[in-house]
Amino acid sequence: MTPHRHSRCPPLLVFSDPWGRHPSSCQHLIRHLLRRTCVTWVEVIGMRRWRWDRHTLRRGLEQLRRWWHASVITAPPHSAPQVLRPRLWPSFRSRWARSFNAAQLLRLLPVTHQPPVVLTTLPLVADLVGRFPARRWIYYCLDDYSAWPGWDGPTLRRCENALLPRIDRLILVNPLLGTRFAPYRLPTLLLTHGVDLEHFRNPTSSWQPPPHIPPPWIIYWGLIDPRLDLSMLHMLSLRLRESSHPGSILLIGPREQPPPDLTQLPNLYILPKMDYQTLPAVGAAAHVLIAPYRNLPVTQAMQPLKFLEYLATGKPVVARRLPALLSWSDAADLVDTPDHFATCVLERLHTGLPPHQLHARRRLHAETWHAKAELLEHWLFSD
Repeated sequence: MTPHRHSRCPPLLVFSDPWGRHPSSCQHLIRHLLRRTCVTWVEVIGMRRWRWDRHTLRRGLEQLRRWWHASVITAPPHSAPQVLRPRLWPSFRSRWARSFNAAQLLRLLPVTHQPPVVLTTLPLVADLVGRFPARRWIYYCLDDYSAWPGWDGPTLRRCENALLPRIDRLILVNPLLGTRFAPYRLPTLLLTHGVDLEHFRNPTSSWQPPPHIPPPWIIYWGLIDPRLDLSMLHMLSLRLRESSHPGSILLIGPREQPPPDLTQLPNLYILPKMDYQTLPAVGAAAHVLIAPYRNLPVTQAMQPLKFLEYLATGKPVVARRLPALLSWSDAADLVDTPDHFATCVLERLHTGLPPHQLHARRRLHAETWHAKAELLEHWLFSD
């Protein structure tokens, strides 16, 4: 890892999701550290249960294309980290797969003039701890991976149990994630998600859904998967049809085992994933933004990245009452039942954003990715 830019901090080695595939919280944070240190980002796959279906085939072909282009990507200074794409077996379930993947990762890791700080968002790399020089290991836990729909829960839980006794520090996005880590007594930082205020407050383009989708538009963007509450969407669809000014529900994003019967709702439309640059324009076109999640262990432990993005658009927001969102209950409508969800959405269609919620959103200025990155930098590099 020869630094190709001026470094004030030790080198940083990150194990995480494919760089640039979607704007994860770790990618937002690392972009703010690129001017401070030399960053090497290692793409790791293998979180999902292997299925012989169309989605798995599409993801597999996408990964093969990424491998085909290059195994090492070096970007211009300050724009992106050096990206390593090891050719991994897409599972860590068997002893053979873990051994093979560990060898592939170790073969590609660069030799450093000083040991790097290692940050991982994935427990899959537990077998690497202690096998190359590192200043310290830090686990950035974003979700209850073992409960995530479609992921290989038993393998992820086993890897996490192997990783935790070996790491030096822990980062959590939600205090509830820490309950299962308490016996390890690790130094822990609570680092909630941030937001790019300028990006979402100042769209650089306009967007509208296809002409056959009538306004007003009630929009969700993100993964369309089993975490969505079908009963909330059914109730909202029914109440919209009964109202004097019916609108349309738009779900925008990739589909991963979506709830059944979504396509049977006459005023609900599913649109493809929008890139991050387009999302501010989508927010500007929305009349209400929604996050209708189910009440599940996985949703109780998560902090939806989109929620602060929703708030930053200046549009009304109606979301499931999750623990990570309670501190923003004065800035949005948080609900527990399908009837309350539909009632709040219809009310906001009529009234718009209440002044008290707009005032509460001034706190977003303290929640930027820049501010979060400063906390992360201290936690990574301070002794």
